[in-house]
Amino acid sequence: MPFYKCYGCMKTFMSEGRATSCRYCQKLLNEEVNRQPGPPRLERRHSAPVLGALTQAQQVVAMEKSKQTMVFKPRCPLLNCRSDDVTRQGADGIFNTNASMYSCDRCDAYFLWTAEIGFEPSFAYTDVTYRQGPLNMLAFRGLNLPSPLTCLKIFKKGFPVRKNDDDGGKPWTIQYRTNSYIGMTLDQEAFPKVGDIFPESAHCFSARVTGATIFPNDTAVTKTYVFVCFLREGFNTYEQQRAEVELLRKYYPPIFDSHEDQVAWPLAAREVACEEVAPEDVLASIRCDKVWNTDRWQDGGTYRFYLPSLMFNPTLGPQAKVRITQLLKDNREGVIPATPT
Repeated sequence: MPFYKCYGCMKTFMSEGRATSCRYCQKLLNEEVNRQPGPPRLERRHSAPVLGALTQAQQVVAMEKSKQTMVFKPRCPLLNCRSDDVTRQGADGIFNTNASMYSCDRCDAYFLWTAEIGFEPSFAYTDVTYRQGPLNMLAFRGLNLPSPLTCLKIFKKGFPVRKNDDDGGKPWTIQYRTNSYIGMTLDQEAFPKVGDIFPESAHCFSARVTGATIFPNDTAVTKTYVFVCFLREGFNTYEQQRAEVELLRKYYPPIFDSHEDQVAWPLAAREVACEEVAPEDVLASIRCDKVWNTDRWQDGGTYRFYLPSLMFNPTLGPQAKVRITQLLKDNREGVIPATPT
């Protein structure tokens, strides 16, 4: 079992998996070491456990970096324009929000925009790896697999850290995308929406069984496999999205009169994201047969689990098998929720 030393409180601790923060003082550990696909581990012959922790100087730099914010500038919200050649017309005198009125000099669109959302730290980042925390939850993930034999391979290898092929095969860090900082046009053709995880950068799970049936987002796929996993740590996408909804409600209350479902489109899935899931934490898999309502996945449909296909991790105990079986029986069939994007 690997162990680490924290230079914040000078304590050492053991960890079954890759540690990201100190167990005692919660300070961040060295990401350069911990984000490697095979991070170096200390052996008993080493005189002191010095790997996997930040020095005091590094902690100061990490703290300063975490407080940095990205500067957003007003741009036309319309997708066919997105020009930054805009003019501020003054305070919002129509809806009396905290935003300012702007006009686009290229397409003559009028829109509301506020810099306060752009400067909000929780909206400025893309890399949210450092925002991971303990999850300790049961979660579900739907995959399009060629056969049940592929499920056995996942039981063996788990969900490893994803590699970025465009960057020389380096490990991905969890990336979060958001449109919360764009403005709102007065005719509501375009408006800000909460964000989501960049799917190539992480493994996304749903806290709800029905949430996992949405994926993959392809109506040509009518047979998938839903995995039941225990997630120890990760990024709570759902809580971030809820925070964005509340901030948008504060600055742009008019869009919630008729577009609340579209602004908060991903909340129904209750998603969380993980860098990796160990093989022993992949508990079970089951086949999911789907019938889509239309040729658009956003319109939802219905699903049904094929219970004879239920497979368990060989290391799983009998009591856990009984509980998972009952959980899947209780949700044997249901509705694939619509996604109003």
